Amino acid sequence: MLTTAEAFEKFRKRLELSETERKDAAKRQEEVRNCIRDGFDIKTDFLSGSYRRHTKTKPLKDVDVLFVLGAKEKERRSKPPIDTLKAFEQCLKKKYTEAGQVEIGRRSVTVEFEKNYYPDDHEGKVLSIDAVPAFECDGGTMKYPTKSPAHGSRQTRKNTGSRRLTKTRNSMATGSLW
Repeated sequence: MLTTAEAFEKFRKRLELSETERKDAAKRQEEVRNCIRDGFDIKTDFLSGSYRRHTKTKPLKDVDVLFVLGAKEKERRSKPPIDTLKAFEQCLKKKYTEAGQVEIGRRSVTVEFEKNYYPDDHEGKVLSIDAVPAFECDGGTMKYPTKSPAHGSRQTRKNTGSRRLTKTRNSMATGSLW
């Protein structure tokens, strides 16, 4: 019979990401970052969310990467937010060509790598990467598009979506984006 300390240690190890998962996540998020960098003027990009904070447990469902669009992309600010998400989707579909592998989400474009949930004993791989476009604003804040209308807004079908102001880059990098 295990002691409490041994049982806790066994439980903790089951939740932590394996070296294979860490390497796979690093490889896949870097591939997505390079794809977006090749297609857009990106001022900077950085990890966000639980993976960035090192608080993610198994299974590693997704890795969030926030892309701050550069000066050459400023015309996108005057267009409907869904257009920026669609542009990210088109860019990623050039590399990730499997049907249904790239999809627009509410605030990001997701690249799916594994469609089937894997068993507990699987030395797993990251399931998806979420590419989140954003615009830098004054005071270190960011705006990111969302394809669903903001609460209380009167968006038309033609101009679906909004841009939401969020926290400083530092707070997003530490994972408190959503």
